Amino acid sequence: MDHPPVSPRARTARASLTLPAVLTPVLRWANAVRAKVRGLAQLLVEGRGPYARAFENIILALVIFSIASIGVESIPGLPQWATRALHVAEIIVVAIFTFEYLLRIGAARNKFAFIFSYQGLVDLLAIAPFYLLGFDARWLRALRLLRLLRVLKLQTHFLEEVIADVSGHGVPAAFFMAVARTNLHELAVHHIDPGECLAQTNDALCAQNPLDLFVTVFYCVLDPKSGVLRYANGGHNPPYIRRAAGSVETLRGAGGLVLGAMPGGRYPTHTAQLLPGDRLVLFTDGVTEAFNPAEELYGAQRLADEVHVHGGGTPAALVERICQSVTNFAGTAPQSDDITLTVLTWGAP
Repeated sequence: MDHPPVSPRARTARASLTLPAVLTPVLRWANAVRAKVRGLAQLLVEGRGPYARAFENIILALVIFSIASIGVESIPGLPQWATRALHVAEIIVVAIFTFEYLLRIGAARNKFAFIFSYQGLVDLLAIAPFYLLGFDARWLRALRLLRLLRVLKLQTHFLEEVIADVSGHGVPAAFFMAVARTNLHELAVHHIDPGECLAQTNDALCAQNPLDLFVTVFYCVLDPKSGVLRYANGGHNPPYIRRAAGSVETLRGAGGLVLGAMPGGRYPTHTAQLLPGDRLVLFTDGVTEAFNPAEELYGAQRLADEVHVHGGGTPAALVERICQSVTNFAGTAPQSDDITLTVLTWGAP
């Protein structure tokens, strides 16, 4: 028996009655899983809280362990139980690295861009050979170590509401800055006064500083409602305030003992009032101590002039202008130190 033809509209209506009824629970479950993965990723690999720091430290420790286990396995006469234990440990390490890799994919807005990025490819190379061929890829994890140290280097000069600089260069300096960042971040929760917070951080760093490094810190707290800025300075370059009318002032309270050099240091807390449209310009000495081929310093006056003349635009434009000014001044001379700039605008002009 022939059936009458079904119009496209009728087929669409029929599908709408049956297909969603089957897929709705699956889609709801998939969305719930996606939300949980996203939340976990934000907590462990995107956030800056204690869980993210602990997870990053765990990954770094596992990278070092994985690389070191190669040397342990090469020891002559290693007992069979030790070999088996290292193999089990390697499986656990790969599982954790896989978990981290999947979290980072889930957290990425552009997942394909992350997968083919430097970080994504390094993470993939660290685990893929194990799954595909059972190949011992622990030596590839040295790349992960380099990537993690690069992350630490990027964190060296910008610490949330703090701008800072560390003595020396390389891995020890980067680790010391990471320790300083962690201590300051945790102590800030318990010490509202900026000077007291720096004093406690200084004592903590002095107790865990075998290489006698030190860090300069400018630490400030801004009340977003009143524009009151409370700050303390631990040997850092004092920031500038660029008033809405165009004048440039240097914040008082310059100097102060660097952190990590001597326990018992005291750091006075100062107060400044920001008015609507005022801008706070914070920087490291890589700006003012940039050299040109004639070995002349860029200096504080050139920076103040740039802030005065070009500070009326957007914060991003001012940062770009100062960086370009330093680059033009330095010319072919090599960069002598890292450069960090940040501009904060309060209120509206």
